[in-house]
This record gives sequence, C-alpha cells and structure tokens, in this order.
Amino acid sequence: MPLEKRTTFTPCSSGSDKNPLHVVIAPDPPVPNQNMTFFVSQLTSVNVLNGIVHIELYNDAYDQSKSCSFSAVKAGEIFSIECNLDSLPDTVQGISAFIDVSANVEELQQYQFMGCAKTDF
Repeated sequence: MPLEKRTTFTPCSSGSDKNPLHVVIAPDPPVPNQNMTFFVSQLTSVNVLNGIVHIELYNDAYDQSKSCSFSAVKAGEIFSIECNLDSLPDTVQGISAFIDVSANVEELQQYQFMGCAKTDF
C-alpha cells in the first residue's frame, strides 16, 4: 500500500462520516494514460457476509466505473480491498472520483449502504 497520501477523499453524504471510508490511490497523484489502484478500507460496525466497492471516475467527456467484491468481516474489524481501474484518459485534471460501499449485513440478510467518499483531481 502506498505510504504517501496526497489526494484527500471526503465523505459524500450524511452518515458517511460515522465510520468513514479510508481511500488511498496509486499512483498519487493520478498519471494520464496509466492504470490506477484504489485501496479502500473501513471499520465495520455490523457483521458483513460480503460486500461491494463501486468506484466511478467521471467528467463531461469521460466515464469509467468498476465494482470489486470483498469477503466476510466481523463487526469491529476493518475490511480492506484493492481495486484496479484501467488506463486513465490523456488528462486527469477535472475528473471526479466517487466511491461507495454496500454490504450484505448478516443480521438483515440484505445489502445496506456502508459509506461513500469523493474527490476531484
């Protein structure tokens, strides 16, 4: 995992800051025409059977999204996932990134929103 964090992600909705997502990218800052890796983690407050991290990069001329799955995590533990996106466009300036996490909560036996984060490059 990268040691130096330059890009800052912020919670994107109310409730997302209770157990905020921790997001680090590599390379940081993003490099045009190269792949980018997102390292996403979060402290869970519920027992999770499995979950999905959805990442979207977009602006008026560009849109790329990817979903990555993670396995069971017990309440009070941290899930951590690495999710790779294909080659970025010729310019990354003006691109927004949006990350959201949903998890299949054991007690509910259904998917529940766990949090989201965003940034602009």
